[in-house]
Amino acid sequence: MTIFCGLIYGRHILPDIITDYVYPTDIPTVHICDAAYMERICTEFFDRHPGADTICVYVSGFTPALLALIKGCVERGIHLTAYHFDRSTRNYWKQEVI
Repeated sequence: MTIFCGLIYGRHILPDIITDYVYPTDIPTVHICDAAYMERICTEFFDRHPGADTICVYVSGFTPALLALIKGCVERGIHLTAYHFDRSTRNYWKQEVI
């Protein structure tokens, strides 16, 4: 099963097809340097999507949050594709990660 999602809700405007987010709220300031917190949020995301074998994530900033998702995908054997915003074309470009 393939899941299309955004990384962090509210960070950037994403395509209308995106209704699910790994981080359903912005990361609280108190947890900005808390990798364990971000990994827990990712675990909750994986728990909401049992059976997912591919995640296509529209990256909406904050590298530590993305790295927590990558770590979780590696640990679970989930294929990850990232979509990055290109300011010059105002479109997203695809990057196969795992």
